[in-house]
Amino acid sequence: MNKDLASLADWFKANKLSLNISKTNFMFFPYTNCNLSNLTMQIDNYTIDRVSDVKFLGMIIDDNLSWREHIKYCKNKVSIGLYAINSSKHILYSTHLKTLYYSLIHSYLNYGIMLWGSTFKYVIQPLQIQQNKIVRIIRNVSYNATSRPIYKSLNILPIDNLYKMELAKFMYCHSKHLLPKPLLKLFTANREIHCHNTRAINNPHIPRLNTKQATKSFIYTAPQLWFTIPENVKDAKTVKSFVGKYKTELISRL
Repeated sequence: MNKDLASLADWFKANKLSLNISKTNFMFFPYTNCNLSNLTMQIDNYTIDRVSDVKFLGMIIDDNLSWREHIKYCKNKVSIGLYAINSSKHILYSTHLKTLYYSLIHSYLNYGIMLWGSTFKYVIQPLQIQQNKIVRIIRNVSYNATSRPIYKSLNILPIDNLYKMELAKFMYCHSKHLLPKPLLKLFTANREIHCHNTRAINNPHIPRLNTKQATKSFIYTAPQLWFTIPENVKDAKTVKSFVGKYKTELISRL
């Protein structure tokens, strides 16, 4: 790695580019028993700091891939929106409060959820509790009212269903060859694995994975979910139509 970083430093110099060392760091994902406590990385004779988490493209990635720090970050952002909606509940109708929800909160819950939505439920639970509070405020019901019927009446998806929606949309785009070529290669169709004429022959093959961490990845969970989606939903002509049909399907199950 240090040899590669030295080559990289030479390339920067040759192309008259500069690297901000103070904003450069590295992360080690410790999935082995190796003792790397003394691991050091250097570039252009400067030592790079090791970090346990880092913000990248609006997402906080941690070295255990637990997404705890990212969910804490989302929770803080959602708290601001929750305060705004709670402060407005006496002067705005529920339709306006719902608009505030989509303006201030929804993007934080939905952004990158295809990755962090696979983490353990107890890690996501604090964020789910916040979302439950918000829909109760919008509907103007008691703090302990059952939340699922409220989501259904507002036509809002709870976090677990937002996760399913993003997985399903990804698989729909894959089935229609709407993804970039590298992503199209993530899955192999069952027809390329075997020649049995089953109803799932055109579905992506669900790989066999050895670790629990791997089975929580969207590469494993997305094909599984796609298999459960009704054919009339899969047959949608456009992404927008598919999202509308599948959202109706998810709302009906609440």
